[in-house]
Amino acid sequence: MIKCELEECTKMTKRNNNRAIIAIALTATTALAVSSTPADAASKGISGPTSISAGVFWPGDDTDLAINLRYALPTKKSLAVPSLTFIDVGAEVGHQTIIPLNIGILAGGQSSSPLESGNYYYGAGIGPYFRSSNVNLGGFLTVGYNLSAATYVEYKYQFVQDGSGSILSLGARF
Repeated sequence: MIKCELEECTKMTKRNNNRAIIAIALTATTALAVSSTPADAASKGISGPTSISAGVFWPGDDTDLAINLRYALPTKKSLAVPSLTFIDVGAEVGHQTIIPLNIGILAGGQSSSPLESGNYYYGAGIGPYFRSSNVNLGGFLTVGYNLSAATYVEYKYQFVQDGSGSILSLGARF
């Protein structure tokens, strides 16, 4: 009986720690976004090719921290709509640790840039997902909205063996 109570207490502590980490990461990302937007970039609807985001990952009943670094690749136009090819590397930490490494593409909605302020975008990616000693091929679908040229909110669903789930994050471009 004491062991069960101890296990439940440990689970509650982990949940509270995860919530604190998520709150800190979202606050730091928001501060970076607000402080790193040059006035001329915001007015022209352009931003740097690199972004960082933090949010929550729901693989089933758990809530984990998700962080992501995205770098836009200098490629030629690949779709009929404005698009952006990128490399993503992330970490999903909590119940288990998953390190996704993806190559993907974003396309802008309403025939505009996927980085344009006040515009939505959608995309997909594929790549290896590292977990402990396992490596699995996975992918994701995403949709997002650019709050400004330098900030965005994004929903992503990743498909990978023993690690599928939703990710909701806030990001900043620099």
